[in-house]
Amino acid sequence: MRAFCLFILTFLKCLFLTQAANAQVLLPKGQEKQLPLALKDWVSWSTWDHSTAPALYNKKSHKLKVWPSALNLSVNPTKGSFDIKINVFEPSWIQLPGNSKTWPLQVTSNGEPARVLSNNEKPVIFLEKGLWNIEGEFHWNKMPQTLQIPSTVGLLNLSKNGEKMKAPSWNRSGNIWLKRTSQETTDKDYLSTKVYRHLQDGAPIKLLTEVELIVAGKSREVKLGSILPEGWTLTSLSSPIP
Repeated sequence: MRAFCLFILTFLKCLFLTQAANAQVLLPKGQEKQLPLALKDWVSWSTWDHSTAPALYNKKSHKLKVWPSALNLSVNPTKGSFDIKINVFEPSWIQLPGNSKTWPLQVTSNGEPARVLSNNEKPVIFLEKGLWNIEGEFHWNKMPQTLQIPSTVGLLNLSKNGEKMKAPSWNRSGNIWLKRTSQETTDKDYLSTKVYRHLQDGAPIKLLTEVELIVAGKSREVKLGSILPEGWTLTSLSSPIP
């Protein structure tokens, strides 16, 4: 009986030390000693299946599998190049810039050659969990008007012929404009704006503003300026255009 009790005590001691070690691994560095001793046994249970992946701002339960940094893209009349850093939280297929007409070449991931496959005529590579630096090139006889970029990209640094473009423009489909050659024939450029406002009583008072644009003529960029009356502060903005 004495030997059996000694075995049980030794087993519990080993179990406690193992759980305490897990607590030190799972907790942020420097906070191990701040956790009360009575709670250390529960660390592995409470952090089970815990993910450090970021979530959508409007849906905390939806964890993102990948988190890309800014896409750096440089183009000239004969070729282009790109690089991007991607934090992968779960093994995933990653879409690259380009499509079946403008296919990326010499693609590497962390300096090693990457195997590029086609998914719905879009180039993709498979990445395991970790931080990756992706690089690639394009070669063309003449610079295309547009280039497809992944929908997950939110920040873009575009350089054209060695000059950094201050405001790169791309549409909802992910096509970024590299150059614009228009054959349109119009009498003149036309722009009409209509502004509708709805005052909502409450605390605070809200002013719902809707702007309707009617545009004709060549492709161009127009700055509308502020659409808010003096003294009002913007709280939300929704628009299908940049």
